[in-house]
Amino acid sequence: MIYLSEISLWACWAAMAAWQAHLIEQNKPILHGVWALLSGFLIALATWWMFPRLVAEGPLWRMLALYVSAQGCSRLVIFNVLLNWFRGLRWNYTSPMSGSLMDHLELRLFRQRVWLMEVFVAVIFLTLQLFL
Repeated sequence: MIYLSEISLWACWAAMAAWQAHLIEQNKPILHGVWALLSGFLIALATWWMFPRLVAEGPLWRMLALYVSAQGCSRLVIFNVLLNWFRGLRWNYTSPMSGSLMDHLELRLFRQRVWLMEVFVAVIFLTLQLFL
């Protein structure tokens, strides 16, 4: 059941990436705060759906932290890579002109090696999966 919730979220991240690629292509604004709230809502909805299983697996605070962190990492990696793919850019592209706080953070921390951020977050995601 946990895989069904994750695959559902991955489909949401893919749809969000496709829609935002369309908005960028049309030169329409991206309301990053609204998209972040939607992502948080979807993760909260998936967590609510998985709540009975998370309670049964171990200490609730630990399972909630693992699940929410894993889904946040999956959103970062899947969304970023797919957005670039839908736009025809290289997988690790980050716009220096972006209004996204995450993009600014990535550029500030990793400069020209933004791909390290994607790999780092993917490794965190896979590690968290081992404990779910």
